[in-house]
Amino acid sequence: MAERGGQPDQSAAPPPPGRVTAIMEGLGAAAIEVVEHAGSVVNLLLDTLAWIIRRFTRAKTRIGWPAIATQIVRVGVRSIAIVSLVSGCVGLILVLQMAPPLDDFGRKDLVANIVGVAVLRELGPLIAAIVLTVGVPSFQETMRKNRTAAHMNEMITALNLARGEAAKRGQRVSLCPSTDGVSCTGGTNWNSGWIVFTDISADDNTVTVGTVLRVGEALTGAPTFTGPTNFRYRFTGDAIAAGEFVHTLNGITQRVCVSMVGRPSVEKVANSCP
Repeated sequence: MAERGGQPDQSAAPPPPGRVTAIMEGLGAAAIEVVEHAGSVVNLLLDTLAWIIRRFTRAKTRIGWPAIATQIVRVGVRSIAIVSLVSGCVGLILVLQMAPPLDDFGRKDLVANIVGVAVLRELGPLIAAIVLTVGVPSFQETMRKNRTAAHMNEMITALNLARGEAAKRGQRVSLCPSTDGVSCTGGTNWNSGWIVFTDISADDNTVTVGTVLRVGEALTGAPTFTGPTNFRYRFTGDAIAAGEFVHTLNGITQRVCVSMVGRPSVEKVANSCP
C-alpha cells in the first residue's frame, strides 16, 4: 500500500471480491427473491382460502359471482384487442432492431423465435399492467354498484320479512333504526343498523318492541341511509303509512319505496318515490 508522508493511502480501492464470493452473493440474492415471491403467493392463497371459508360460515359474507364473471369478461375477452395491439407493436419494434444484426450472422431465421419469447415472457408484466389499468376503474365502479345493490337487498329482505310475519302472526310487526340490536334508537339514520320486531303497542300511533325477529347490521362503505323513525305493518300485511328509504354511496342514490299495501320496491333514480 502506497504511503504519503508516512500515512497509508486511504484512496486505494479495496481488492475485488473473489469469484466464489461473487457466485455466493448472486445465489443468495436469487434465493431471497424466490422466497419473497413464494411468500407473496402463499399469502394470497391463504387470504383467498380464508374468504372462501367465511363465505360458508358467515351469513353476511358473500362472493359476488356475477361481479367475478363480469371482470373475467372485461379483463379477458374485452382486452384481446389492446393486448393484440401492444404485442404487435412490440414485436414490430423487436424485428426492426434485431433483424439486421442477425442477418449479419446468417441467423435471420431466429427473429420469430426471439420475438415470441420476448412477448410472452419478458413483456408479460407490461401487457398485464396495461390490461389492469383499463380494467381496474370499471372493476371499482362495479364494486360500488354491487355494494349499493346489497344494501338495498338487505332492506327489501327485512321489509318482506316484517310483512310476512305480520300476516302469519296476526299482529303488528315493525322496523326501526337500532345500534344495539335490542331497542329503537330513534332518529332517521338507518345505516348503523336496524331491528325487525313484533310490535306490542296498543294502537297505531306508538311502537313497543316485543320479540326481536331480525337484527340488521351496520352497512359497510360508510353510506348515508335515511328513512322514517319507524316503519310498521298491520296484521293484514299492509303498511300503516307509506315509507321511503334513501341510500347514497359514492354519488349513487337509490330509494326503497313502500306503498300503502306494504310492497317494497327499489327506485334507481334520485327523485322521490312515486
